[in-house]
Amino acid sequence: MSTGSSNMLTSMGFTSTRSLDDPSVVSLMTDKRLTRFFSSDKSPRKKLRTAIEFCKNSELEERERFFGGYKDEVWKTVVSTVEQYEKLKMDEWSNEDQGSTGFMSKFGLKKNIGVPDWLDVFKIIGELFEHCASSIAFNGWENSGILDLLQKLLHPQNMHSIRLPALRLLLHYTTTLSDHSESVDHIVLLKASVLGGLEGLIDMSSP
Repeated sequence: MSTGSSNMLTSMGFTSTRSLDDPSVVSLMTDKRLTRFFSSDKSPRKKLRTAIEFCKNSELEERERFFGGYKDEVWKTVVSTVEQYEKLKMDEWSNEDQGSTGFMSKFGLKKNIGVPDWLDVFKIIGELFEHCASSIAFNGWENSGILDLLQKLLHPQNMHSIRLPALRLLLHYTTTLSDHSESVDHIVLLKASVLGGLEGLIDMSSP
């Protein structure tokens, strides 16, 4: 990206997306706070929890480097964690899954996933939206995957405590695209989804 383009994105309120060629980004792979995140033998949930702790114990510039430089790895962790939680809820883990993750052997097949676990997922998605806005708006980074995941989280049968933060994420995502994207039809669909979600929440709160 040219210096002029980079300055334009900054002036528009976007945080620059860091390159893996940036030494300051590469150095994060040896940062002790992120050891478990970059470990190949850790479950998605443990990687996600490591990212959460890093957010709590890092400066803004460090988070920019992490989410900007490793957005693909973070997104993969989010998707894998959601899949893991779904399987735990539905009791559909196979022996192969248990052996490859070690997650089930510790918590058992009947482990329930609580609201705090889902809030961790929402927190990391929000960080990705915050630090990767330019990639999302201008490069279409993971747009279809993001929409699919948000649609899943906003399912009418999900608990209010899951749908409400998911709706906030959809609003954040919609704002990012509507302010900087030319895809009008796409934005209309997003806004319709937001209104539908709001109506559902209103219905749930009615006596």
